[in-house]
Amino acid sequence: MKGLIALILILTGGVVQAETTFEAGTVYSAKTVSGQVWVNCQNRPSELRYCAGYDLEPGMSTRLISGADADRFVVEALHENGKSVSKKGKFNASEGRSDSINLWIRTLFQKPLLAMGTNLIRYTLTKKGDVVEQGEFNVSVESGARQVCQTGTVWSPGNDCGSQSYVCDMYFDRYCN
Repeated sequence: MKGLIALILILTGGVVQAETTFEAGTVYSAKTVSGQVWVNCQNRPSELRYCAGYDLEPGMSTRLISGADADRFVVEALHENGKSVSKKGKFNASEGRSDSINLWIRTLFQKPLLAMGTNLIRYTLTKKGDVVEQGEFNVSVESGARQVCQTGTVWSPGNDCGSQSYVCDMYFDRYCN
């Protein structure tokens, strides 16, 4: 047995390298959540609001993991419709992982990396500007369940009665788990 381990170490140069992939895996499920919430406001009558949102399991973000000795990364997702989105950032070689990568959150200032269906992920890891590893892997996003949450109540401090996103985030956290 020791001889087999020694042979493996000799053939691999003593390095056992894990596959480069996303920390949260390569299969995701996108679900939608919705429901109604009563918002109790300071100095105002309560009001009923409708909330709708989305979630990605196992996570809305992930990290690129690799055994490469790198300090930067670039990932590009090629979607089934031909469009692509790329993200870049720092890579911590001692931890073997990148900065967090937004997979699904869409705002005015950020785009999600992934889209529904199969996403071809192309990655490049560099150290001081030199490419140390390149590759690709597939990530799939499947359509998940649609969840309608029970009607709930949220207290919103202040005279503005809270922003819609604040109210819905509080509602989803309390009533949609």
